[in-house]
Amino acid sequence: MAGVRPSAQAKNVYELFAGKVFRVPDYQRNYAWEKKNWEDFWNDIKEGLLTKTEHYWGTIALKSTDESLYCSEKDIPFNLFEVVDGQQRITTIYLFLLALANVGKPALRESFIKCGNIYRLELGGLNNKVLKDLVDRKNPSPAIKTNKLLKECLEYFETVTPQVNP
Repeated sequence: MAGVRPSAQAKNVYELFAGKVFRVPDYQRNYAWEKKNWEDFWNDIKEGLLTKTEHYWGTIALKSTDESLYCSEKDIPFNLFEVVDGQQRITTIYLFLLALANVGKPALRESFIKCGNIYRLELGGLNNKVLKDLVDRKNPSPAIKTNKLLKECLEYFETVTPQVNP
């Protein structure tokens, strides 16, 4: 499709997730962010809360798949998008929202994490099963580093987020 240019739009987290399921393709690298990245992410959130300012999270590039999923439990349709770039960022945002849901903001689970049997984020490769187990509170014991990082990220945010009372 020569001549078609993607449009860039600034979105808040609610707008980003609204009506979407994200799929990270198998060819993307597995989750690799570590504690330093999570701390930077968390410090940015705290600064935004303290100063009541918006924060630029970086670029997340999505590609529509023209597929849709339907959550019959809530009568909600979702459009499926492939994550072209920003898979580390969107996974961390998702784990942050999951942590908030787990420590006292349960409404976030329905809005951002899972609707019926539809997970709002599907990871590729080695990560998808562990992510689903974390969402479903099955307390996985991952053996490989990339999956340990998913679990550690969630645990990190579950530890620091009780400090937030928005």
